[in-house]
Amino acid sequence: RISPLRDVFAMLLSTLVKPARYTAYRGYDLYTRWGPKSDRPVLQIPEIKAMFCRDIIHVTKTGARAFAYDVSLFGQPWGFDTCNIEAPIRIWHGDVDAVVPLSHSVYLQRNIQDCELQLVPGLGHFAGFVGISKVLDEVKKIWDLRELVAA
Repeated sequence: RISPLRDVFAMLLSTLVKPARYTAYRGYDLYTRWGPKSDRPVLQIPEIKAMFCRDIIHVTKTGARAFAYDVSLFGQPWGFDTCNIEAPIRIWHGDVDAVVPLSHSVYLQRNIQDCELQLVPGLGHFAGFVGISKVLDEVKKIWDLRELVAA
């Protein structure tokens, strides 16, 4: 069960992040410079910066409810057993991720029937962005296989 304080947290967070729309690019540059070293190669890509800054500006206009909901889900049951997931799952996890512990991905790999874990050496939380062509190739392969089986 999700905490009833979630909506209060979302409202408070939305109010606090509104000024960030005016400093999104500067804040991003500071995070890129001083944040986890493992994420810097990804965060320095101009297209990644543009995407994240657009997201920051959008959230400051529409509110941080989705983010607050995500936070409220951390550390509590998801309402289903991961062993029951039948869809193919692929996880790309930077081996020096400072945000999500590797143990979370290992747990999912062990508990989901068709789950593959790809460790990305030397990268952090945004490792999937570096090898995006590999990620998309894998998605296409799975999609093509699903269409073949359905035919």
